Amino acid sequence: ISIFNNKQSALEKVDTLEFEKAVAIFYRIPFGDKLFPEESEYVSAAKMVVDNSFSDAESAFIALGNYRNAATAAKEARYQAGMQFLSENDFENASTAFYKIPNYRDAVEQWQYARYMRASNLISNGDIDTAFPILTTLAAEGYSDAKTLIVDTCIQTAKDLESQGSYGAAYQALLPAEDYGDIYTLLTDYREQAYYKGVNEYRSDDFSSAKAQFACIG
Repeated sequence: ISIFNNKQSALEKVDTLEFEKAVAIFYRIPFGDKLFPEESEYVSAAKMVVDNSFSDAESAFIALGNYRNAATAAKEARYQAGMQFLSENDFENASTAFYKIPNYRDAVEQWQYARYMRASNLISNGDIDTAFPILTTLAAEGYSDAKTLIVDTCIQTAKDLESQGSYGAAYQALLPAEDYGDIYTLLTDYREQAYYKGVNEYRSDDFSSAKAQFACIG
């Protein structure tokens, strides 16, 4: 009787996505894989999750078709894979994992967070051109932190250019943040500084530099 009770209890634990408990219970059954081959496949897939073999676990659950709660367990395997990628700062793979289960748990929020963190890392590594399309997409989805990061990054880039006397370039660097924050005063300041510097350069016969300043501010 205890054998069948353990089998049933293990299956129910897999059903409720308590994979570690399911594995512990089922593997107490002597020759459980021989006595209950189909049930064993279900629990074996759960063990793959416990062992962090998430892709194999997902495939194993999917292969079980409509057996018990295998379809949901497959999504849980992918979800846990995404969480593992997040813990390893592998934001690109985390994003891919969550993207494929949009209606499961908080996968959409985790997908957004993973993309945001990837963009943040790209910016930290100086790759703003790759980061900004990710951030603007997130901003369009209403992800407020993305809007803040766009504004902060543009302001910092503009300040760096200002310190070099490149006021026109600073103005241009700030423009992408125009739709995401109150930067009107800063834009106006950079535009005026670029204009006056351009005038001074023109008066000093530095026509190419003056032209560059004026071109930036239209």
